[in-house]
Amino acid sequence: MDSGVSDIFLMTGAPLVDVDKTVPKVSVCTAAGQPESSSATCKLARPDLPDDVPTSGYVMPGFHHNLLGIGKFCDAECKVLFTKTTVTIFNKDAVPVLTGWREADGAKLWRMSLLPEEDTMPPQEDSQQAKLGTFSTYDLPSVQALVIYFHASAGYPVRDAWLKAIKAGNYEP
Repeated sequence: MDSGVSDIFLMTGAPLVDVDKTVPKVSVCTAAGQPESSSATCKLARPDLPDDVPTSGYVMPGFHHNLLGIGKFCDAECKVLFTKTTVTIFNKDAVPVLTGWREADGAKLWRMSLLPEEDTMPPQEDSQQAKLGTFSTYDLPSVQALVIYFHASAGYPVRDAWLKAIKAGNYEP
């Protein structure tokens, strides 16, 4: 996720559909100033997303990471909420449609899985993607991590609504 990126730029190997290699190429400069050219247009392979959420972009063979430009979502009347640890994109009807996380260290970039079943998955230490089902709440390193997990699994409700649900006994051990 990047507020300085003008479009959706996806690396080769991302989950894509409707790839069209016949369209004119676009060129962009990376943050380091290197020019990169697209090889095709495409759409994210996310049939679960509503039609009003942008999914079309460019295949960038030289990219090592996908870049989702926030401006494209805002132009489609989506709202984007960044917090200290998460990012959530709401469609124009204020329904959350994409969620992601912020890296705990390093560049502390906001990340988002392009796979629907892994929207709230934390970043992986190694290059192999693990399925969310392999994680256990018993393996979380702290109470704070458990709270973050429960908040994510509840769909990131606003604080007052979530506390009300907790007090109502919806999170009993």
